[in-house]
Amino acid sequence: MIGLRRALIALGAGAFAFGLAAIPVVLTSTHVDARGLALASFLAIGWSFSGVGLVLWWKRPQNPFGMMMSAVGLTWLVGSLSASSNGYLIFIGLAFGALPYGLLGLMLISFPDGRLHTRLEWAVVVGAILDVTILQWAPIFFVQFSRTSECRGCQANPLLITDDDSLFHALQNFNSGLAVILIAALIVALVKRWRSYGPRERPALAPVLWTGGAALAALAAAFTAALSGVSQTQGTNAASAIARFFDCSAKMRSSTVSLATRR
Repeated sequence: MIGLRRALIALGAGAFAFGLAAIPVVLTSTHVDARGLALASFLAIGWSFSGVGLVLWWKRPQNPFGMMMSAVGLTWLVGSLSASSNGYLIFIGLAFGALPYGLLGLMLISFPDGRLHTRLEWAVVVGAILDVTILQWAPIFFVQFSRTSECRGCQANPLLITDDDSLFHALQNFNSGLAVILIAALIVALVKRWRSYGPRERPALAPVLWTGGAALAALAAAFTAALSGVSQTQGTNAASAIARFFDCSAKMRSSTVSLATRR
């Protein structure tokens, strides 16, 4: 347990330090419009998930839920590097940008014991891992950061293979399309898990499952808007998704702590 405590302290210190490092990166960004709001999002979600996850990890090391919650917070903080103007940091930030959503989906589908119970749940998780890693990384090699309208002041992509706009958007659309399918499957899995609970467990788990499902629906709407090219709708739904991410995170932390306390 001493080794675990030292490791958790180190992870907590790392998350805190990374959040502090994100402050100048975001506030001096040349391509982030609402820098204050973006910074608040990175720090609030990153630190809250990391902190609560580490506490749960310490109290219940046999349950991987705390580890997953910490991973959501840490990867969210790493994603703040996409606000930088440095080409290498942008690449790292974009590579980690989708991981928190995949991990959040894993948390939802494995709540509250941190385990998967059906083939559907396993299929969703495997697909999500593919979607937020390889399929998220692939398009980055085919876009020149300084050429995009969102990143005019950025440095060149240091790992660019070729600047191919058609291939970049084709890979992005495939990624978004698969994300919509996976989110729909995840919602089905959550409904099935809800039905499997008894009347005693449902009151504590309901806030997590319903707000999590709402967050997933908002994300699906944002991905669908991106596929259709409706930028204004995409922005509205993306903002809604972030708001529901906050709401879901608060309810998930509350319900998790409540269940951990009972046990």
